[in-house]
Amino acid sequence: MTTSLDLPTLDYLGATDPEVAHRRIADARRRAPIARGPFGLELIDHEVVHSALADPRFRAPTGLSVPHPRLRAILDKTFTPHAADRLRAAVSDIVGRLVDPLADTGRCDVVADVAAPYAAHAVCAALGVKRADWDRLARWADDVTDMEALYHYVDVMVAQRCAHLSDDLLSDLIVADIDHDGLTTDELRRLVATLLTSEANRMRSQLAASVEALCDQPELWALLAENADLAPQAVEETMRHSPVVFSVLRVATEDVDVDGIHIPADTVVTVNIAAAHRDPDAYADPGRLDITRVFPPSTPDPGRTALAEALRVMAQRMPAIRRTATAPWKPVFGISGPTALHVEFGTVR
Repeated sequence: MTTSLDLPTLDYLGATDPEVAHRRIADARRRAPIARGPFGLELIDHEVVHSALADPRFRAPTGLSVPHPRLRAILDKTFTPHAADRLRAAVSDIVGRLVDPLADTGRCDVVADVAAPYAAHAVCAALGVKRADWDRLARWADDVTDMEALYHYVDVMVAQRCAHLSDDLLSDLIVADIDHDGLTTDELRRLVATLLTSEANRMRSQLAASVEALCDQPELWALLAENADLAPQAVEETMRHSPVVFSVLRVATEDVDVDGIHIPADTVVTVNIAAAHRDPDAYADPGRLDITRVFPPSTPDPGRTALAEALRVMAQRMPAIRRTATAPWKPVFGISGPTALHVEFGTVR
């Protein structure tokens, strides 16, 4: 019988170069589908990772700044074709306003000049936040030092929208209902606050990471500029190849056996999604970036739609993009991603 003592040891949390982390994970995965990570057992094989994510005996820990599965289901339900079209129109204008002034110099820091304001403004636009408050909310997304102030802002916004519904995501969430089990006031408050902070931060980091990955493959950037329909695939592929969230935590609600390893109830395990997405048994040549790679159909969501629109516009208006310096990453823990991405690019003629 396999025991945790027989498993390889894995530690990549201090890595600020994501490829270093991927190499360490790959070394451990070649030895076993489960490793002893810094927080306990860590699932690193594609099959065991996706089995755990689909297994109701593993639940997300409470208190984390991510939407509860029920809240995520309600959020997904609100993302209708009309909502998707509404979001694309809004974020296309936002990214265009950020990118076009950069053409005068043909250089920028993608993180500071595009990704950070774009992500915060895109979430604000989707929720229907008034334009005058976008920069204020962007600062909160970057660093929330006063959660009470944020919650108060959300409470006022929710009250205003309850009195006068509008054509925006916040109004959609207010009227959303799944099996006659809609959002409570507290759930709505927490979900909106999460979208404005951690989800905006995740979008900012992923957009920068996706652009960085494509910077190193100029032929793919040019291909995306010529074929706008590839933008959704570019999002899926760069999120697979260069994710900014490597892993999620799950808690066993009862005793579970995973690949011969016994996991007692209440045990916290790390589910390494980045490891699953670089597993050669699941993806051919997993270290290679390929935006023509075909993925199974997935449920459309606002984050992916906003990322796709940003990549589409940037590829078309920032041709021949290239890095001018190494892009340092935050440590691979929580939400990672480049802290700066300095590039040069041509201008559209």
